[in-house]
Amino acid sequence: MHGRCLSLRRRLALIAALSLFVIAPAATEAVAQSTTPDVVVQGRHTPTRREVQDQAIEISQVGDRYEETLARFTSPVCPASVGLPRTEAEALIERLRDDAARAGMDLAKDNACTPNAVIVFVHNGQQEIRELVKAHSPAFDGLSTAERHQLADDARPVHVWRHTDVRGRDGQAEQSGKGLGTASASTPSLFMTLPSHIMLSTQMHMNGSIMVIDVPAIDGKSVVQIADYAAMRLFAPTRSMRRGATVDTILSLFDAAAAPTEMTTFDRGYLHNLYHAQNGEPAYATMGKPIVVSGAPSPHPGRNP
Repeated sequence: MHGRCLSLRRRLALIAALSLFVIAPAATEAVAQSTTPDVVVQGRHTPTRREVQDQAIEISQVGDRYEETLARFTSPVCPASVGLPRTEAEALIERLRDDAARAGMDLAKDNACTPNAVIVFVHNGQQEIRELVKAHSPAFDGLSTAERHQLADDARPVHVWRHTDVRGRDGQAEQSGKGLGTASASTPSLFMTLPSHIMLSTQMHMNGSIMVIDVPAIDGKSVVQIADYAAMRLFAPTRSMRRGATVDTILSLFDAAAAPTEMTTFDRGYLHNLYHAQNGEPAYATMGKPIVVSGAPSPHPGRNP
């Protein structure tokens, strides 16, 4: 796939109310090399359970894995693409929705939903993000100053950020009103389920996520590869693999000479465990669940739509 894109500022319009994404429709030239893979690269050996768990920990972005859950969508997901021609964009979104369904995620109706998982294709993401950060764009509302600078200083071709909030274990959102102790009437508060010795009383909710990809970096990559990579970054709090992966993963797409042609059994297992985790399940417990990774491709038993 290759192409060229216009300014991110002309492509992206975000409203910062609970990180609700609203984008302006657009399309640029791009050519997909292929939309169906030939084979899934699975690895040179069957990895041990410890190797699989170690990699699940390595790719996960979480603060305290014993005191926090892994962030995930608890509301229906609505993926969108900006910067590709209609044919490629539709194929990309179809694959993303299939990935979400196989993971067990709730899907919004594709013909009537507001995007909350967005992929934007631009020529130079770092330059665009630097200008947006400098302009105090609402696209980064909720991110700390350090997080904004980290995005702006990242020279790699893919930039991802997510908007999250803390909710009660049963999904209760923050409510304005008088809280405990000396809290004022304007102090947000949570009505939390009583703590458990196993589960946390809160969970991390993902309101929305966005990924900006440099167009030169997608040259030679298929729609399936890009969609599967995006699913792992947009639907889960993950990072790309910056070095050789012990277990094959699509997260190495932009960092390895030879990347898988689609999601691997490791990737599907990771998403499956995330979206089948119990409310309030600590991150360490989710990351420590078994993922069966074999030497041959096989679908993960996620829920189908």
